[in-house]
Amino acid sequence: MAELQPNLEQKELEAPEEQDLLEAGSTPEHTPPPATEAEGLASMAQSAREAVDRHVTTTEEIRLNNPEQQDVERSDFQLTKTLKDEKYAKTLLQTQTQLKGPEKSLSKLIHRPSVEQFSNLAAVTVARPSGILGGASGALVGSLIVLFSAKHYGFAYNFLLFIFLFAGGFALGLISELGYNFFKKHRS
Repeated sequence: MAELQPNLEQKELEAPEEQDLLEAGSTPEHTPPPATEAEGLASMAQSAREAVDRHVTTTEEIRLNNPEQQDVERSDFQLTKTLKDEKYAKTLLQTQTQLKGPEKSLSKLIHRPSVEQFSNLAAVTVARPSGILGGASGALVGSLIVLFSAKHYGFAYNFLLFIFLFAGGFALGLISELGYNFFKKHRS
């Protein structure tokens, strides 16, 4: 007889959901019969939800209990930047090994940190779309006016004028962008 009846501890290990039902105050054998099958399924689902809710740990509780996780989240950006810098250096080195003598020396000169910083600064400030658009428009309109005037009045067109017109249009484009941003900022 002792062999046929399992030990209570073995029963708990084999069926943890039965332990939850015991804690809730009912057993599978002593639950009242449901009126319909749907009600029986609903009550079983509700008891399962309650059992799960007792054993669930939220992510906020884990974060509060694990301060190392917070430090990892803060260092993700630094880790990503470090990996990007290392990959950039590795790719640059691989590319430079494939270049010939003069090209390799020029690449090493161009990719020095001081030269790269100046180049990035110039790319952000000098090559403004508003300046280029203004310069191109100013050079086109100004050159057309001067060309028609030169043809009508009979003087020679100086091609250096194109460069001056482009520079003037570039300056007007930058000034118009600054003015637009200034008024947009103060309007809101």
